[in-house]
Amino acid sequence: MIVILLDNALKYTDEGDSISLFAGRDKNNLIIKVSDTGMGISSKGKKRVFDRFYREEKSGNRKTGGTGLGLSIAKWIVDAFKGKITISDNSPKGTIFKVTLPKLKMREKNSKK
Repeated sequence: MIVILLDNALKYTDEGDSISLFAGRDKNNLIIKVSDTGMGISSKGKKRVFDRFYREEKSGNRKTGGTGLGLSIAKWIVDAFKGKITISDNSPKGTIFKVTLPKLKMREKNSKK
């Protein structure tokens, strides 16, 4: 999932712009953010970006490649872990993908044995 988000950021961020990866905790959640100062995603695109085969850029440009499956797969992975993925604008330009994953309760399960 992180590779998919970073790959997308690389595809849509020009040389000289930046890409950032953040990982940390918030209460009992793991927070992962991939932000860039690239071309961004339109308001309409933000509503559909996790749909299978959706591509914001319709030209099929060989420079960016892809089939429109990456972000739908990333969302599927996040959903499988009962997490949440959101998209927002990065000011003054670009995009932020934020993933929130709940802490696994392995210790609780192991302590009951």
